[in-house]
Amino acid sequence: MNGRTVEENLQYAVSLEIAGPMAMWTDPASGSTPTSYPAPTWSAVKGIFESVLYLKSSQIIPIRVEIMEPIQYQNFVQNYSGPLRKTEQIREKNAFQIRMNALRNVCYRLYATPVGVPENYPSEGGTTTNGAHQYQVRFERRLCRGQCFSTPCLGLKDFPASYWGPVRNPLKRPADVNMVVPSMLVTPFRDIEGQGGFDPIFDQNVEIFHGTLDYRFDGTVIREFQPREAREQC
Repeated sequence: MNGRTVEENLQYAVSLEIAGPMAMWTDPASGSTPTSYPAPTWSAVKGIFESVLYLKSSQIIPIRVEIMEPIQYQNFVQNYSGPLRKTEQIREKNAFQIRMNALRNVCYRLYATPVGVPENYPSEGGTTTNGAHQYQVRFERRLCRGQCFSTPCLGLKDFPASYWGPVRNPLKRPADVNMVVPSMLVTPFRDIEGQGGFDPIFDQNVEIFHGTLDYRFDGTVIREFQPREAREQC
């Protein structure tokens, strides 16, 4: 296995842009009327990257999100017909309406880096001793082709992305969003592979500075990360 740490693999970081008319990154502390965080959680970003390229032999670690549009909230009502309804509602086949405060007109740039990629990672024409680099190449190729294992969404399947793919305008600066989120969900699973059962992790006093949120995992903030210069368009 590739023993490089997240910091050592920053040169192999991958990125994508995702946008849509609505998004919902649920704050579990918001109760019966769910309210969205202003930015996607660490686990949500991980899921978006894995929807493009998922490998059982490695992990993709989110490191940064850039908020490209001003934060705007909008009320949204969802008809729920699942098993968590009351017995009477299920018997009478009645839906339960869930009101939520979602985001509208969103656009994010997401960054992550692979870790644990096997050194004998398969590449075109054979194998390579630099698995992280080959992961990067394969991810970017799939992104340019629009290939994915599942269609990326913005928090809920009800909110599909209107665009997901390579960063469209690398020179555009993030929106001037500055705030501190008192408590933000990192992941609902203690194990980053999602195999350890429900055991949520929260981060405290999460800072969004000039539209940029650097994810902290195990208490580490990777502030020295600099996105690569834009490559040729797909």
